[in-house]
Amino acid sequence: MDSKCFDTRSEMTAMAEMLCKELNFKMIRCRLNCEHAIGRRSAILIVDKNTIVRKFIRCKTCKNLTNLTNGKI
Repeated sequence: MDSKCFDTRSEMTAMAEMLCKELNFKMIRCRLNCEHAIGRRSAILIVDKNTIVRKFIRCKTCKNLTNLTNGKI
């Protein structure tokens, strides 16, 4: 399962909607714990039947860490 972090919820939603429309997957909104920040964050799970394909999470801390490490957390 791939994960991707976003600064804003609108960016996350746009990417998820595009992916779901293109590949006919389902989008589930939820709140998940983040690895690098305290507390639960807005998230979207992209699901194909019973399998989680991708995880999108809105976390500025993770996004900044990803930028500093060239895409690798």
